[in-house]
Amino acid sequence: MHTKDYLASLRNRTASEYQTTLKYMAEWEKKKSDFPTLALFLASKSLAIHSQLKHIRQAKNLAKRCHLDIVIGNTPRPDRKSPPKFSDADFQKLYCSFNSCKWPKFILPGEQGRYWQTLIHFAAVTALRREAIFGLNLEDVNFDELFVEVRPEIDKKNVARYKPITPELAAEILELHRFIDWDKIPVQYHGKLFPWIHGNKKWYECWKTGEDKVGKRFWLHDLKRFSGELALRAGATTVELKEHMDHANIQTTLNHYCRPTTTSLIRKIRVPIPHQRKRLTPLFTEPEIKTEIENSIIRKLQDAGADAELIRLVLDEYGRVAFPAAVDAGRRGKSVNNPRKSGQKSGQKKGVAESDYAGETGLFPAFPAGEEVAQ
Repeated sequence: MHTKDYLASLRNRTASEYQTTLKYMAEWEKKKSDFPTLALFLASKSLAIHSQLKHIRQAKNLAKRCHLDIVIGNTPRPDRKSPPKFSDADFQKLYCSFNSCKWPKFILPGEQGRYWQTLIHFAAVTALRREAIFGLNLEDVNFDELFVEVRPEIDKKNVARYKPITPELAAEILELHRFIDWDKIPVQYHGKLFPWIHGNKKWYECWKTGEDKVGKRFWLHDLKRFSGELALRAGATTVELKEHMDHANIQTTLNHYCRPTTTSLIRKIRVPIPHQRKRLTPLFTEPEIKTEIENSIIRKLQDAGADAELIRLVLDEYGRVAFPAAVDAGRRGKSVNNPRKSGQKSGQKKGVAESDYAGETGLFPAFPAGEEVAQ
């Protein structure tokens, strides 16, 4: 199929997007020596990552349908695991930033902030898109059963849906409509849930004021994503979250909201092992650890040229500081329980052989357990 014939078969808006892709492809043909692939050329144009992906996707479709021989390449996927753009603190700042707003004029003076605060609250609860929010009528809200009926003509998938709302939001909507002066609104906007005169620049100016007070740029659609984060925190399953966000494919929900948390999941796993096995005894008891440490001290002091009296003083001081309970028991003539030496004699020093300290090696004489060393 020829390129012109293929573009003629598309909708006007889609054809214009493909025209932009063809323009980039024509520019790339002249700079093939510097950019061997179309993806590298698009990256050099400082386009947003999503725009690059869109043009590459359309270029691949053109190459397939029109049999074009081009080297397209791939661009890196956007980071799906980035933290949510809209935090709780941002929402609170945005909600409070409209308290002193002076627009819209069809709201009674001093009450204009109610319009914006109710709109923000509604978007964060229902997770509806902008075209659905401004297409709703007041009669679409059921205040008795607390839900909103989204008509097919304003839904993205042309399907009737029902979105639950909270009692607080229902009270805010009723309070807002008490302060609306319908005589100041064109007839085609009468009965709207959130009257909005299309093309009025004041709306965007007020929204920009809220952005300035929050300190970052965002859109009404970011409140939809914020609603998904709130639902996830409330314990919604993946399927419930998909329905709440109105995603056509569950993979979109997994990519944006259900980030992998295998560490916390594995820590919650409890394997049903029967508790019939005997508990293992520790590899080393405290007396055995004390003996090993003392022998290590003896070897280091001997290597340093210390005599027997200095070694004994160091060992006594170490035992008094590190194992005070064992020293007190030895001074009182009490034995310390050792599960590995059931035949231990009463009065024998805890964890030390009868030869005392390094008596096994015969390097220096052993001293009685309770004898004081002459200073």
